[in-house]
Amino acid sequence: MADDSAVAADLIEHLRREIDEIDESIIKMVKLRTERAAQIARLKRTSNIPMVSGNRERDVFSRYAKALGDLGKTMVSALIVKHRAPETDSGPEPEAEKR
Repeated sequence: MADDSAVAADLIEHLRREIDEIDESIIKMVKLRTERAAQIARLKRTSNIPMVSGNRERDVFSRYAKALGDLGKTMVSALIVKHRAPETDSGPEPEAEKR
């Protein structure tokens, strides 16, 4: 019985390390998505293009919902709401993008 507990504990630790690696990948991708959304917002603002594209938002929402169900709906809602804000929290514009 003690052996089973030790094996389970080792496996749990291994799985948790894998989850930590997956989480780091997710964080990296969310940051990249945030940067791209901020770039799009700046381009729209400087080009007088409407900030909200209902069709695009519906397509993205549907894709997340189809792939992940309720979790996807929650995730994409958080992402879209963040980028609807007048100014994203991505920090100052990189020097290359300033005019």
